[in-house]
Amino acid sequence: WVYTRCGYLKQNEVQYYLPSQVTLSGSNLVLTAQHTSHTGPSYPSAGGGNVTQPWISGAVQSNTRTFKPSAGNFMTFEVKQQVMADAGNGFWPGLFWLEGQAFLDQCKTDPDQPGWDNATQAEIDVAEWFMTGTPNSYGTNTYGNTEDAFTANSVVGTSMNVYQAKWKPGVSNTFFLNGTQTHQVTNTGQVASSSTQFFLLLYL
Repeated sequence: WVYTRCGYLKQNEVQYYLPSQVTLSGSNLVLTAQHTSHTGPSYPSAGGGNVTQPWISGAVQSNTRTFKPSAGNFMTFEVKQQVMADAGNGFWPGLFWLEGQAFLDQCKTDPDQPGWDNATQAEIDVAEWFMTGTPNSYGTNTYGNTEDAFTANSVVGTSMNVYQAKWKPGVSNTFFLNGTQTHQVTNTGQVASSSTQFFLLLYL
């Protein structure tokens, strides 16, 4: 894993990502938000220049950018994590995502902007907490035509929970919480094709 410099991290909400906010506690990776103003380069698609944000936080991405299953098979992406108790309360931790390799290479587009290409820049969101949702509702997303699913579970606070996504290219994305299936996408227009290669993101 490396500190991320690009990908989806467009710094357009209230935070700026810095290596200082990424630490280890024993074998656990810790991403920490801090209410401290910071000024730095803006996300490229925002026009360049600098941006000042009132919060700083942490993010990492995988060194490997080419995750995909062999032909006819599926690949499972899994994280065991603890989510702060106030997730979703004016706060938007998109904690475990996958992005297409081309997204990282281009470092300029996202699903909300022109130029998004699902064949190469596809996205699978294994677990995120939308800022206007309730703390116990986490979301799974898959992009082509956007598919969102929010599931109410007691998944925040002091406990560790396991989040999974099983991706079969062009066929399905299936999501699990602690081994129980929570959602499945089978619309092939919303499932990344076999030409997609993913990298992984963990960020706050």
